[in-house]
Amino acid sequence: MNVMALVNLVVEGCGLIFCIVGILCARLAYKVDPDRNRFPVRLFGCAGLALISNMLGIIFKGNLSPVGLVIIPIANFCEFFFSYTIAWHYSEWLMHCLGIKGRHLMRRINLAILIVSEALLVISQFTHMYYYIDEFNVYHRGEVWLISQLIAYAFYFLDIWLLIRYPGRLQKRQTVAFAAFIAMPALASAVQMMLYGIYVLLFSCSICAFIIFVMILSDQVSEYCKKADELAQQQIELNESRMKLAMSQIQPHFLYNTLNAIHYLCEADPKLAQKTVANFSTYLRGNLSALDKTGTIPIEQEMDHTRMFIDLQQLRFGDELNVEYHINSYNFRIPPLSIQVLVDNAITHGVCAKVGGGTVIIRTDEYEDRYEASISDDGVGFDTEHTCDDGKPHYGIKNVRTRVESMCNGKLEIESTPGEGTTARIIIFKDKEKSKKSQRQSLGGRL
Repeated sequence: MNVMALVNLVVEGCGLIFCIVGILCARLAYKVDPDRNRFPVRLFGCAGLALISNMLGIIFKGNLSPVGLVIIPIANFCEFFFSYTIAWHYSEWLMHCLGIKGRHLMRRINLAILIVSEALLVISQFTHMYYYIDEFNVYHRGEVWLISQLIAYAFYFLDIWLLIRYPGRLQKRQTVAFAAFIAMPALASAVQMMLYGIYVLLFSCSICAFIIFVMILSDQVSEYCKKADELAQQQIELNESRMKLAMSQIQPHFLYNTLNAIHYLCEADPKLAQKTVANFSTYLRGNLSALDKTGTIPIEQEMDHTRMFIDLQQLRFGDELNVEYHINSYNFRIPPLSIQVLVDNAITHGVCAKVGGGTVIIRTDEYEDRYEASISDDGVGFDTEHTCDDGKPHYGIKNVRTRVESMCNGKLEIESTPGEGTTARIIIFKDKEKSKKSQRQSLGGRL
C-alpha cells in the first residue's frame, strides 16, 4: 500500500468518525425536534456507508483472494450508490428546513434525479461505462465516468435554486452552512476529476453535514430553551391568576352581606344560622384551598363548593333567586372555582340585576367527543361586542377561560342577548388533539 493510499485511508477514517459522532448527536437530539433530526441521521448514515465502501476499495485494491474479488465490485458499487443517496438526502433535508413538504414539484424533481442516477449506475455494471475492474482486481474509470460525476451537479444546481427561490426561510447562518455544503463537495468533486487517486469528496460532505447539523441543533436548542422559559412564565401567570381568582371570590361586600344574614338568623332561626356558619366556613376553606391546587378537580367537588355559594346567596336574594340543577355527568374534571365564578356572574350580573329576579340553570352533559358544563340565566343579558369598562379589576371570565384552555385543553363559550339572558358553556374535549384544533376565541366576557 503506497503513501497516497494511506493518506486517503486517514482522511476517509476522519470523515467516518465525524459521521459516527453526527449520528450519535442527532439521535440524542431527537427529543428537541424528532421530525427534523431524522434527516441528518440518514445523511450521516449514507455518508458513513460510502466512506466504508471507499476504504474497503482502497484496502482490497489488487487483492486477488476470493474475499478481495467479492469486496472490490461491491465496494465500488456501494460508493457510487451511497454518494448519490447523500446528495438526495441533503436536498430533502434542505427542502424540509425550507418548509417544502408533501408532493411538491421540487421533491419530485429531486427523486427523479436520484432514480436516473441509480438506474445509470446499475446499467454501468453491465456496460462498464462508468468504471470497470481489470483482471488484477483494480478499479479503472470508464469512458463516460465524467457523466457519473456531473449527475451529482444536478443535485447541487437544484439546491442552489432552492436557496435562491425561497430566501428568508432560513436563518442567515443556516443559509451559509447549506450553501457551503453545495460549494465544498462541488469543489472536491472537481479536484477528484482532475487529480485521479485523491479522495476528498466524501470527507468534505461529512464535514459540511456535521457543521450544518451543529448549527441547526444550536438553533433548535435555543428555541427549545425559549419555549421552556415561556412555559415557566405561563405557569407563574397561571399561579398568579389562580390566586387573584380565589381572592376575588371573597369580596368585602359578599362577606358583609353573609355575616349580616347570619346575624339576623341568630335570632330568627338559630338552627339555620348554625348551618349557614358551617357552610360559610366550608366555602371560605374551599376558596383558600384553591390557592394550593395546581391541577383540576372532579366536577362533583366543584359542584359541592358551588352549592354552598348558592345557598349563601339565596339567604341574601331570597325568592328572587331560583336555581335548577340538571347534573347528567360526573365523569370529568375542571379547574377549581370555574363553575362557581360563572354562577356568581349569572347571579350578580344576570338574574339579580333584573327586576323580580330570575332563574339560574346549571347542567352537565356527556357527549361522544366531549363533556359540557353550562350555566344559563334569564337575567338582563349583555352585549358580547362590548367589554365592561367600569374601572374595576375583572378577573373572572378571562381567568376561567385561560385555565380551562391550559389545564383541560378545553374552551369557554359565552352567548348572551340583552334582555333575554346569558349562557356560559365550558367544553372539555375527550380527544386532546381535537380540542386544540377546535379551540377558538369565545365571544365577549364579563366578571
